[in-house]
Amino acid sequence: MPRSHSSPVRRFSWDRNYRAAVLETDIIRLENLISEAECSLMARFLTLTNREEDEQEIEAVEAALRAIHRLKQERLRTKIDEVPNFTSE
Repeated sequence: MPRSHSSPVRRFSWDRNYRAAVLETDIIRLENLISEAECSLMARFLTLTNREEDEQEIEAVEAALRAIHRLKQERLRTKIDEVPNFTSE
């Protein structure tokens, strides 16, 4: 079978933490995994430059950060909404 000439899938240093957060189904563990993913992504983002060789990863980091933000809004909001409100009215 002939091999495809497409670019190989590139793995990034932050990819493991990002995937762990995105795939987590346990809401209790999710908050910690999101935090770890955000730290990995931001740390890597700060080391990237505007050189052409970093362009693909910069775009991937930005997309991952947007996805993590959406994940926090959608999944962690449920956790926050479930906490009872003990303030007196």
